Amino acid sequence: PCLNDASQIVLIGDSYINWVSHTFPTDIDNASGLTIEDFAIGGTSMGSGGIGLIPPQFDTALKTHPDITTVIMDGGGNDILVPDTATYPRGGDCKMDGATSPTIPDCQKIVQKAIDAATTLFIHMADVGVKDVLFFFYPHVPTNTLVGGTDPNGMLDYALPKVQAACDGAYQTSIKANPQKPIRCHFVNMVPVFEGHMDYFAPTDIHPNPTGSKAMAAAVWAKMQQDCMAQPASSNCCTPQ
Repeated sequence: PCLNDASQIVLIGDSYINWVSHTFPTDIDNASGLTIEDFAIGGTSMGSGGIGLIPPQFDTALKTHPDITTVIMDGGGNDILVPDTATYPRGGDCKMDGATSPTIPDCQKIVQKAIDAATTLFIHMADVGVKDVLFFFYPHVPTNTLVGGTDPNGMLDYALPKVQAACDGAYQTSIKANPQKPIRCHFVNMVPVFEGHMDYFAPTDIHPNPTGSKAMAAAVWAKMQQDCMAQPASSNCCTPQ
């Protein structure tokens, strides 16, 4: 479907969308020519840990945007970075051990919990009329940082194909749940976007700086145009509602 107005598209997620180190909400507005309301909260997680959860952000958005057709989001990072060590006692090791972290059962369980929560969210979105989700996943981040720990990239490499599979499978999953209300998830991998660009990160941090967030926004909008996601009728690639 064509996008009728910007109230049909929202942002949810964590600090890769909403954080003081960068300007992603402004950058995606500039790239798209839209004014997209941001409901993302830094420090939130997908299924466990963090300072709160991402899925409720969608319900908050729905209260003021009842006709949402498109969601731009990320998530899952704080499940590892700010783990629930009461449930997963070895969760604190997941960002410390690099390539060996994915062998830790608690780390595997944290990732699966996040994927299950995202899948449940996709189905919920479909039930209320969302047609498309753009899900972007994190780049390889600097090591030995206060927030990121010694090396969280081993877990990112472990999680990335699993997250992409969940996104790619959202259409079939939603069809099984309700054949009349499918949803499509469009995946953007930020690893190649940031490859060779340590200048895209804030100093001594795993978060992007304004240059990095502009590169993220460009990659997100390019994917949306490529897949005819949330485009105006003038694009001639969508069906006017």
